[in-house]
Amino acid sequence: MDEPRPCPGVLVGTTGWTDPSPTAAGWYPRGVDNPEQQLRYYAEHFRLVEVDSTCHELPGARDVEAWVSGTPEGFTFDVQAFALLTHHPTHPAALPPDLRPATGRPVHQQDLSPAVVDAVWRRFLDGVEPLRAAGRLGLLLFRFPHWFRPGPRTEEYLLECQQRCSPARICVEFCKPSGSVPAGPGAPCAS
Repeated sequence: MDEPRPCPGVLVGTTGWTDPSPTAAGWYPRGVDNPEQQLRYYAEHFRLVEVDSTCHELPGARDVEAWVSGTPEGFTFDVQAFALLTHHPTHPAALPPDLRPATGRPVHQQDLSPAVVDAVWRRFLDGVEPLRAAGRLGLLLFRFPHWFRPGPRTEEYLLECQQRCSPARICVEFCKPSGSVPAGPGAPCAS
């Protein structure tokens, strides 16, 4: 794999450092076989990574602190928002035990009390706080499902996401182009 050439103001990276594709392709050298070693090696070649594991589980501060200590100054993490916060169905086991509903079926935000949803927001943002505090947090990526369509309720929710995450910047991705929101000053996804 060729190394990316430096380009001022442009960060180059991939989704995840433990993804099976680079490992299967032989990108990591022999002996680089655990997530900590992989992150160190990855950070020698790229300046940015998108963390997608946070979509499936809330980030733990201890793990995130290890990400900071395992990467050089100037390395950036874009972090995918937790599934419940992007209106994806979320399995109760992905929620902290004290916030889990009694059901075994996947839940959506509307299935939970506002207090539980607020607690999930707090824990997600607390989890990425070590990145923000170290100056390593890039964007918080909110990847919405195809049924999350444009309209006043969507715009309200995007503004809520932006307000809850402030001062961190967010970016928004929709699964289908029909869900795109125009950019510009004052638009929900403007940074």
